[in-house]
Amino acid sequence: MSLIQIVWDLAYGIIQVYWAWAVGFMAIFAMAAFIPSRKRAKYEDEYHNLLVLIPAYKEDQVILHTAKQAISQTYPNERFTVAVIADSLKGETLVQLEELPIEVIEVQFEKSTKSKALRKALSILPNDYDGVIILDADNVMGPHFLVKANAWIEQGAVAVQGRRVAKNANSQMAILDGISEEINNRVYCKGHNAVGLSSKLSGSGMVFSYEIFHRIMDTVDAIGGFDKELELKYTQQKHKIFYDHTLKVFDEKVSSGAVFARQRRRWLSSQYHYLKTFFGPALGALLTRGNLDFFNRAQQLAMPPRLLMPVFLGLAAVLEWIFTFTLGFWTFLFAVNVGSFFIAIPRSFWNRESLKGLLYLPKAIIHALGAILRLRGANKTFIHTPHGVEANQEPSRVTEKIT
Repeated sequence: MSLIQIVWDLAYGIIQVYWAWAVGFMAIFAMAAFIPSRKRAKYEDEYHNLLVLIPAYKEDQVILHTAKQAISQTYPNERFTVAVIADSLKGETLVQLEELPIEVIEVQFEKSTKSKALRKALSILPNDYDGVIILDADNVMGPHFLVKANAWIEQGAVAVQGRRVAKNANSQMAILDGISEEINNRVYCKGHNAVGLSSKLSGSGMVFSYEIFHRIMDTVDAIGGFDKELELKYTQQKHKIFYDHTLKVFDEKVSSGAVFARQRRRWLSSQYHYLKTFFGPALGALLTRGNLDFFNRAQQLAMPPRLLMPVFLGLAAVLEWIFTFTLGFWTFLFAVNVGSFFIAIPRSFWNRESLKGLLYLPKAIIHALGAILRLRGANKTFIHTPHGVEANQEPSRVTEKIT
């Protein structure tokens, strides 16, 4: 056997192992999501002091509605504070915000990031809170969100990821993005918790115990993907991240392919940045301290883009048939991968509206490929995702029946 053949066989074997791991990983946790949750928050009569932080960078169109919805939560008024971190908001928006019973923290940075905004707010506000909730500027908390968050704090939970649900279905892209969010919820949140591992953090709809969050945020300086750095540092310190499927926060989904591409470019860039930064320490923590939770979060960063997985596998299956006239390894992986997607989509999404979103899938794949080709430099600057759904937008027909 020639040296070239040996090198080729070795390289091909590594590629097969990588894709088998990626497909198997998703399939296992998609199925694990059907295991009933072993830990649920129990409602208590004691009300803790909660802080709701809402970073808002140029979000004049949605921040007023978000703030008004936040202060209308069914929770004792004297026991929670809503703080809007106003970065580059218009003067008239600031005037209207200051008329509300909330804290308005004006910030200005040479290069704005979510982590900078949060750290600044924590340095200004008093430290007499028990829990902190992080929202995006477009988020609307579901009914009794703070009551449920309080229950988790009462039970000593350090970090909890709520269930982000699509707020809008005003385009095919938004519907598809909402379906993608639900797959995230089931595979990377619910499925992981079901087998005793930490949930991922999604950037908003998050609940933290105040003291530990304050301490960890002091070390977070992410430009993009601050939630990834946060989840890695929590699990590195052996703090469990729970997921509560009933803790809903309605989140605006992107409505155009161009915005989708910018968003995915930011996410993918931060993913590979933190893979390089944390994989080595995570492997060391696994081997020396048995920290599987930290390693699990770090190794996931090596996953190929989920949207593109069936594309690459489908192409490999076609080539396999052309060159070998067999339906073998790659065809099997393609079938398992597609099957994993189907079982991860909640049954409530099997309707005509969701089908409209799935028809946009080819365009979304093209945008995702474009995002990969433009990854260079994406993690060195803040890429803002604009929001603009009208303030009176109600949860869409696609999501309103979700339980």
